[in-house]
Amino acid sequence: KCDTPSQNAGFARFQVSNNALEFDGTSKQIIEFIVPHTITNVSPSRASSVGGLDILVTGTGFVAGGEGEEGSNVVICRFVREDNTGFTSSRAVVRDERTVSCIVPPQRTSLVYVEVSLNNGAEFSQGLPVEIYEAPTISSVKPKHVFTKSDTFIYLTG
Repeated sequence: KCDTPSQNAGFARFQVSNNALEFDGTSKQIIEFIVPHTITNVSPSRASSVGGLDILVTGTGFVAGGEGEEGSNVVICRFVREDNTGFTSSRAVVRDERTVSCIVPPQRTSLVYVEVSLNNGAEFSQGLPVEIYEAPTISSVKPKHVFTKSDTFIYLTG
């Protein structure tokens, strides 16, 4: 594990040394330093606890990291519970520099904060809230049959 220094945006060659004097001059490993991304909006801001809803996260600085040799640049949305008792994650898709989409995974009802990582979870943006509500259930419908040309009310129980 190596800490990266603060640096301007751009590419840098990665080198290793055991004594801080001699560095591996044959390394072809390249690291790209990018400007940190921000998120400014999540839409919709409410989702069912069943999951499966595609949400759009808008902001700045979204770049498709591309799949590294070991999948090192996977884009992830993380849904952190407000009480910090856990989180769920899903892969995300960078639509353009200002938009990421991700699927809300199933989870218990609560307020969660959506965060985005462009580098397989090594770093995440600040989060914005999404309310997770209990999915509605329908246990009965009455009447079960209505005429095709009618204004009949139906009653749902659930």
